[in-house]
Amino acid sequence: MTSPNADLLLHPIRLRILVAMVGRQLTVQQLGLVMPEVPQATLYRQLNKLVQAGVLDLVEERPVRGTIEKVYTARKNAGLLSPEVFAAAGRDEHMRYFTSFVAALIGDLWSYLGQPRVEPVADGLGYSEMPLYLSDAELAQLHGALGELLGPILANAPGPGRRRRTLALIMIPSAEREPADPAEEQ
Repeated sequence: MTSPNADLLLHPIRLRILVAMVGRQLTVQQLGLVMPEVPQATLYRQLNKLVQAGVLDLVEERPVRGTIEKVYTARKNAGLLSPEVFAAAGRDEHMRYFTSFVAALIGDLWSYLGQPRVEPVADGLGYSEMPLYLSDAELAQLHGALGELLGPILANAPGPGRRRRTLALIMIPSAEREPADPAEEQ
């Protein structure tokens, strides 16, 4: 059974709205140009649901021909949350954060693939899934090693010869937790 927020985000039109909004600020009219097959009344209704759920933010209101035009964007993903806020989040919040995170990745890929010329191998495009079997101690060791490896690279500033590349690591534990091995705890 999915949560109410998961149901909200898994709706095909709302998910397309979210993907269209990631990294951009759009009005309903601009969104209508991205999704011309969706009636404007439907866009308004689905957009309002996403705003009320805290998935999209209203970033600007400006007067246009006697009415107020509103500009929206996707809320930042869970990667920007403090460890305390992330740990305190409930199921619905984690579903919203993760959906926003994945939508941002989809938006990045869509932008890349929308270029006139793409060279996936030369540009370093790749995606894979690797099952890892780790104890809690091995997981902590992996986190430390990744921090040591990526720390200096994350300090790089934009410059000549440097192209922005997004590295996304997603680790999802299995639903069942193995019984503790008494030998590992010593």
